[in-house]
Amino acid sequence: MAEAGEFTRQALTNQRIDLAQTEGLGDLLSAETKMQQQQALNLMGGRLSKKCEEWHSIILNNLSMITASIDFSDEELPDNILEEFSTKLRDLVRDMEAALSGHQTAERLRNGFQVAIVGEPNIGKSTLLNFLAGRDVALTSEIAGTTRDVIEVSVDLDGIPITFLDTAGIRDTEDVIEGLGIERALTKADQADLRVVLVDPTSERKPGGVTIRSDDIILHAKSDISNRGDSNSVSGLTGDGVDHLLSQVKFIFADRLSNIGLTAHERQRSLIIECMSHLHNVIAMVDHNFEEVELVAEELRASMIALDEVVGKFNIESVLGVIFSSFCLGK
Repeated sequence: MAEAGEFTRQALTNQRIDLAQTEGLGDLLSAETKMQQQQALNLMGGRLSKKCEEWHSIILNNLSMITASIDFSDEELPDNILEEFSTKLRDLVRDMEAALSGHQTAERLRNGFQVAIVGEPNIGKSTLLNFLAGRDVALTSEIAGTTRDVIEVSVDLDGIPITFLDTAGIRDTEDVIEGLGIERALTKADQADLRVVLVDPTSERKPGGVTIRSDDIILHAKSDISNRGDSNSVSGLTGDGVDHLLSQVKFIFADRLSNIGLTAHERQRSLIIECMSHLHNVIAMVDHNFEEVELVAEELRASMIALDEVVGKFNIESVLGVIFSSFCLGK
C-alpha cells in the first residue's frame, strides 16, 4: 500500500488529480490478490491516462486540419488532405477498439471471476465447496434439496480472484422455495464466467435445464465412492481431483487474461465508446463528401470532450465524487 500513499501525497502536493488514476487508487485499496493490485497500479500509474492523451493529440491534430480548411478556404491546401484525414481516424478507432476488446476480462479481474458449481441434488456440490473453502460454509446432508440459495467462497488462485458458487441442486420439484432456489441456480449458472458441472459417474446424466457450454468443466462426482480415479473425477470429501480442477480453472482464466483490456470501469468504457461514436460520424461525413465542414469539426470537438471526461481533466468535483463513492468517506 506504499504506492497508494505516495500517489495520494503527490496528487495533493501537485493539486493535479486524474480521475482515472483516482479510480485506480480505489481499486488498489479494495484489491485482494496480486493481479488485482497490479491492474490497479497500472491504472494509478497512468496507463489509461497516457493512452487517452495520445488519442486526444491525434484528434486535436485532425481538428486543426479541418479548422484550417474552414478558416483558410481560399488558401491552397494539400489535395489528399481529406483522404489522410479519414485514414488517420480509422486507425484511431481501430486502436480504441483494440483497447476495449478485453474490457469484460479487465472488469471481471477487478471484481473477481465467478465459477458456478452445478449439478443435480446430492451430487457433492456443497462438499466440494467446503473443501475449496477449507471449512464448512455450506450445509451438507443426504436429504436432497438442502441448498436453496447461492453460497459463495472467494479463493486467491495464484493472484487470480475466483469466487466459487454453490448452487441449488437442479431437478423438477413441487417445493416452491426449492423451486426458487433452482431458478436462482440456473440464472447464476448462466451468468457465471465458468461452470463446473458435476455428473453421476454411473449415468453421466447432465443436469436438466443447463445447456452445456464449450468451456464447461464436466467432472464425475464422488470419486471416493466410484473409485474412478481419473482426471475427470473429483471428490470434495477426500480432495481427490481438486488440484487438477484448480489447474484447469487457472489455465482457462490465465488464457482470458492474456487479452485483458485497458479499461476496468464501465464509466471509462462508455465514454470511449461515446468518443468512437462521434469519430464514426466524422468518417461517414468525410466518406460521403459532406460539405458542412463546421459540423465535422463539432463532431471532433464532441469526441475530445468525451475523451477528456475519461481522465476528468482537473475536474475536482468529479474526482471528489469518485473518492467519496469508492472510499466510503463522509457516510
